[in-house]
Amino acid sequence: RSNLHRVFSCGNGSTFALGHKSRDSCAHFKQIEFFNGMEDGGMNGIGIKTIACGLSHSGCVMTDGSVYLWGITGDIQYSKEFMEKSLLKKPTKISFRSDGSLSHRRRSGVNIDDSSPSSNVAIEDIKLGEQFSVALSNKGAIYTWG
Repeated sequence: RSNLHRVFSCGNGSTFALGHKSRDSCAHFKQIEFFNGMEDGGMNGIGIKTIACGLSHSGCVMTDGSVYLWGITGDIQYSKEFMEKSLLKKPTKISFRSDGSLSHRRRSGVNIDDSSPSSNVAIEDIKLGEQFSVALSNKGAIYTWG
């Protein structure tokens, strides 16, 4: 992230993990257009709290606790159809629910005291690895997938 609140990436783009909406690789840092506020549905990078990179996916946590992921965000050991569904070609907002009801994300047994059992959860941090993803909520719940 630059002091102008722009986000850059470089490396292997074959899984869309660079956030450039293509499979092109970059030898030099290139700005991720989604975060400059000029792309349709994009936003200004000023609200980014932290950024993480895995082997086939990348993501960030915004200051409001929302999460954006891009690249292959699911388990690549599943079928080609599942892999295509979990392929995010540009940064995409991912929701976490306090009742653990969303898709393949699993929640730890932490008791979250929310007034609504299915309210959106604010994420504090994410870690991304070769074939796993972990998100820590601001209430101490741990979400895992991959």
